[in-house]
Amino acid sequence: MPNFSYKALGRDGKEVRGVLQAESEAAAASRIRENYPILLSISQKKEKKRPDDGSLLEMEIGSRRIKTKKLAILCSQFAITLHSGMTVARAMRMLADQNEDKRIRKIMGAAAEEVAAGSTVASALEKYSDRFPLTFIETIRAGEQSGTLEHSFDRLQKFYEKSYKTTEKIKGAMTYPLFVVAIAVVVLIIVMAKVIPTLADVFTDLGGTLPLMTRMLIATSHFFAKWWLLMLAVLAFLKIGSQVYGNTPQGRIEKAKIMLSLPLVGRDQPDERRSTVCQYNVGASGSGYHDQSGG
Repeated sequence: MPNFSYKALGRDGKEVRGVLQAESEAAAASRIRENYPILLSISQKKEKKRPDDGSLLEMEIGSRRIKTKKLAILCSQFAITLHSGMTVARAMRMLADQNEDKRIRKIMGAAAEEVAAGSTVASALEKYSDRFPLTFIETIRAGEQSGTLEHSFDRLQKFYEKSYKTTEKIKGAMTYPLFVVAIAVVVLIIVMAKVIPTLADVFTDLGGTLPLMTRMLIATSHFFAKWWLLMLAVLAFLKIGSQVYGNTPQGRIEKAKIMLSLPLVGRDQPDERRSTVCQYNVGASGSGYHDQSGG
């Protein structure tokens, strides 16, 4: 369903800007007039093509989303500037100038212009939903509606900081087991490719009938020696394929479900993973109508 941006005058004569989802421009205009008597302008927004909608070559290998640590830093900076009494638009411009991440600088700069023109922070950032989690945008929206935006950023900063620390803890706990597995795989490959063929020649020279398990081991070694390049290609294909699938909405949901099903891991990070599972089902349940009162 297309989005329509509009500008209207409320019953109090105050100018209002917003975005509305509707089947057509006429339907959008009709819904807007139910709330605002004077419609000044309306136009269909051009949607940016999401990577999930493109071909395989257009999909990025690696997540487009801003990392959790950077989100924690961004929320902390937002909270500090707002607590100091700075206006939202000015705070966003300052973050756009000072942030080290090029993507955040670009997003904050564009969003600051929209906020200065009368848009809400949530609506301005909603255009970059492929970069920000749903919980980030909706928490900001709730903070704006309740007049506690700075406190919303405080909560978001604590949430993403905890999520980042939990993720780092899990990575640290998994480092040693993965290292052991990697060493075991390397040793297995060396044994299969070098040691077993040498022993097979010795057994052949000695003659006699070898036990079944020994014959199976030698056959496996010959398979490794003959098809090792193909096996590497298959592993590389599976790795790339899993990363590409992991960037799709369904892939992220499946990954979150797997993480939640793991003992300890799922228990330690309930909020972020559960928000990922429900992220692509929440949007459809809303009305698609977002008011953005001009300042």
